[in-house]
Amino acid sequence: MEKFRVTIEKDSDSRYSYRNVLRVLYNDECILEELDCGEPEDNSFGRDYSWVKPMIEKAFELGVIEGAKS
Repeated sequence: MEKFRVTIEKDSDSRYSYRNVLRVLYNDECILEELDCGEPEDNSFGRDYSWVKPMIEKAFELGVIEGAKS
């Protein structure tokens, strides 16, 4: 079983056919779900990409936990 997995799929629950869903799973538990819908002027780290910083922090935290098990 993969401990860490990232999937990108079309958003089937949306009226926007171009929207995708990015999911980050850890031990098959979804720890993050983000959509890539946004106008070009909204695509900044303060708006659509605001999830990047917390996800890097979460990845680090999980790495520390996994490393302690070794």
